Amino acid sequence: SCSYNESVTLELVGALDRVALERALQELVGRHESLKATLSANDLQMIVSRETRLETVFLDLSGLDESGRNRELAVVADADMTTPFDLRTGPLFRARLICLSPDRHWLRLTAHHVICDGWSFGILLMELGALYNGNRRGSPLALPPAVPFSQYAASVLEYSASADHARVERFWTEKFEGPLPRMDLPTDQPRTGRHTFRGQRLDMELPPDLVRSLRETATRHGVSFVTLLLAIYELLLHRLTGASDLVVGLPAAGQSDQGLKHLVGHCVNLLALRSHVDGEQTFQEHLRERRTA
Repeated sequence: SCSYNESVTLELVGALDRVALERALQELVGRHESLKATLSANDLQMIVSRETRLETVFLDLSGLDESGRNRELAVVADADMTTPFDLRTGPLFRARLICLSPDRHWLRLTAHHVICDGWSFGILLMELGALYNGNRRGSPLALPPAVPFSQYAASVLEYSASADHARVERFWTEKFEGPLPRMDLPTDQPRTGRHTFRGQRLDMELPPDLVRSLRETATRHGVSFVTLLLAIYELLLHRLTGASDLVVGLPAAGQSDQGLKHLVGHCVNLLALRSHVDGEQTFQEHLRERRTA
């Protein structure tokens, strides 16, 4: 399945040292266990190679006109997201450098979600910049030691056998006792009974003044920005559906839970948050309840 292909594109403007960039990408792979990993035949183990050679695919589109470049870029983007990874033989991380003109390049990094998540991409991009600059100057920078993914896996296993884990598990089991709510949004297309991956992503940018106002509201009520947005989203769902019992999934980064900020790997979990909306409450009262929860 290609449903778990994750990709990010960097636009690089200015003179590019291609050798320094490709060396930095290889050093990045050498630093992190996850980028050298494959899965065992039974999917129960992650196998980390001592070394993995990353081939950065180079594509020169500088000789094409704008419409020709755009057509080729669309083909490349589609290929990156629809070419499956071989989980057994790997690699599960690939790089493609596209030359649009002598001073403009695109770098596309694609990984299978089993070895990488959104937090990981943030670390990879930060380290890639540092490694590239060090290679250009001929003086490698001293990056903090990479956290082995095996360390994270071991800590998760250890925690799962602890008394604290049993207590937390009881808390969540009680939260979801009884029948679970089903949500039917009043959309123009009925929800199908069969799960498919056909969909689309729409990105809309909020006006800066609105974002600033939201942040000020969060600060004034002593909640995080995420908690404020979650509360607004819950109330929107309540308005649209009339449902008072809601479950919203919130992605949570395991790196943060374990205090392993420089860890690259798949550590994200979908945290199911259940809330009960009282239509008689004010927004401030609902927000106060969600802060505690």
